[in-house]
Amino acid sequence: MNKFLRFNTIFAGKQATKFIPKRGLEEFIDKTVLEGKPLETAGRAWGLKELRKKSMSDLQKLWLVLMKERNMLLTCRLLAKTMGGRINHPERLTKVRKSMARIKETIAEREREAKKLARIEFEKRLAQEYYTYPPVNPLGLLNNTTSESSTTTTQ
Repeated sequence: MNKFLRFNTIFAGKQATKFIPKRGLEEFIDKTVLEGKPLETAGRAWGLKELRKKSMSDLQKLWLVLMKERNMLLTCRLLAKTMGGRINHPERLTKVRKSMARIKETIAEREREAKKLARIEFEKRLAQEYYTYPPVNPLGLLNNTTSESSTTTTQ
């Protein structure tokens, strides 16, 4: 019996029953590892074209799922290392990292585009003199240029 599986077994008399908690530290370990099976192969990493179609809330949800998956894979890798072995499918971690990097790139693209549009809108409004500045300070204080000119005329 697997050393880790013994840790997660409740002994009720002579019969041992396994439990898989829904929350807690055991959530960082793949259920297939708890059952003594090797990790399953994964699909593919998310592409930039797919991620660009997603809403921001979907990207946030996907980020959290990928972060949880990454933490689970790192925990499995650490467990395998302590038991003297290696993780079966290290490419899963690579796919998760690529997907996370692509989400960051998608968000950065959106941010750059929003800044560009804001700059264009600002310049358009500036050209239309949408922003007006009072010639006198709103507090009623004189500007430095007017006070200097008044002192030179009085002398």
